[in-house]
Amino acid sequence: FTRLSAADWGGVGIDAALAAGGTIAVPNVSGSGRLSVQRADAPALTALYDLLETPQAWRDFLAPSAPAEILVDLDPPDNDGGQVLTLDGTLGVADLDLRAELGAGIAAIPTGQLRLTATLDSTDTEGLTRQIGLGSAQIFSGDSMLVSVGLQGSPTNSLQGQLNASAGSESIGFAGELHTIGDGEIQGT
Repeated sequence: FTRLSAADWGGVGIDAALAAGGTIAVPNVSGSGRLSVQRADAPALTALYDLLETPQAWRDFLAPSAPAEILVDLDPPDNDGGQVLTLDGTLGVADLDLRAELGAGIAAIPTGQLRLTATLDSTDTEGLTRQIGLGSAQIFSGDSMLVSVGLQGSPTNSLQGQLNASAGSESIGFAGELHTIGDGEIQGT
């Protein structure tokens, strides 16, 4: 198929032009479009989480990021099978900008090499603080907040990561190795 469109499919909207080929074992998917999520408990989003066996902790963490309106672009695979995924739009109270270089393509995200950079930018510092999981703590006094993330490695093994949040001249951050354990919990060292 080349076009997939639904204005409201269980609380999720999609309008995408897709190219699909390859085999079940080695799919070749690329395309671009718009994805919207009306609310965190949208039935279609819940069904997707169930299909992907998304841990409850991740669902709870992602819930404040709704509503969302995102433009998606997935480049065709290069000669080595790598792809670039870009996302741009709004995620909860923040503007999102994300670029992920997928060394073995979209189908191999869990095991392939990943290089990701992303930012969340918002003038609602309290809302973005809650959205990134820091609760109601007032960590900055500024009028706007920027969160930046850089990840590199293999998600099933470990990722080298840098996470920074800043407002004006104030900032907090983490740099180190990230591992997924247990029920999807992420630990850093």
